[in-house]
Order: sequence, then structure tokens, then C-alpha cells
Amino acid sequence: KRKPIELVNIFKDGSESKTILIEGAPGSGKSTLLWHICHLWRSGELFQEFNYVKHVQLRNPNVQKASSIADLIPCSTTIANNIWKEIEAADGKGVLFLLDGWDELPPHLQRESFVNEILNRSPKGGIQLSSVVVASPVEFCCGSVSS
Repeated sequence: KRKPIELVNIFKDGSESKTILIEGAPGSGKSTLLWHICHLWRSGELFQEFNYVKHVQLRNPNVQKASSIADLIPCSTTIANNIWKEIEAADGKGVLFLLDGWDELPPHLQRESFVNEILNRSPKGGIQLSSVVVASPVEFCCGSVSS
């Protein structure tokens, strides 16, 4: 069900995990809003229920080549794998993924990649309790999302 909601209230309904779609015309500020969410979390102003917030620019070729969520963690492979193990052990609880530019992800990756596992919280993905905010132009609307 779609309805407008104030930013400060998007995670306040008591759900352990959530998928939130931010729709808007190109250039309307969707990406800026995702960066703003990162800033508010990092500065301790909002969303402190999350231990880890990851902004993922889906147009980035490195993101498109990544084979796992651990590949998105910007540090050494060993440290990234340890962070991923912690996330997986908590089944994603306390993790917020900000997926920026759904329309810029090639269709085959929208259907068959770790990004789809994030959106659908695949049981095999170890992130069933994570939350996701996805930004997309109105005409794309994340058609392959099953939740």
C-alpha cells in the first residue's frame, strides 16, 4: 500500500524489517534523500535503531560486478567478510540498505543478483530482518520485487 509519510516516521511502525519505495521524477531528489538519510544516521540524528547503513549506487559498475553483499563493504576482504558474518549472524537485524537508482540496474541483475536477494530478503541471503529503502523513478516501480 502506498502512502506519503514523514521521514522521521518511516521506521516507527514496530516492524522488524521494512521495504520502502521512494518514487519520483528524474532529478526530483531521490538520491539526495538517500544521502541525507546516511548523514542523519552517521550524525546520530535519526535511525539509530540501525547498526549499519549501506548506501548502494546501483549504477556503479563495481556494484553491478559484485557477487555478494560483502563485496560492497569498502575495506579489506578479511574485514568485509567479518562484517558480513556479523550481519548474517543477526539475520540482517539492525541493517539498512539504501538502494539508489533501481532503474539504472540492468534488468538481468534486477532479477538475478544479490540485489534481488536484498529486496526480497531471501532466506539464503542471511538478511531477512534487514530494512531496505529503494529509490526509483515512478515508471520503474521495482517490478520484480516480490514483497
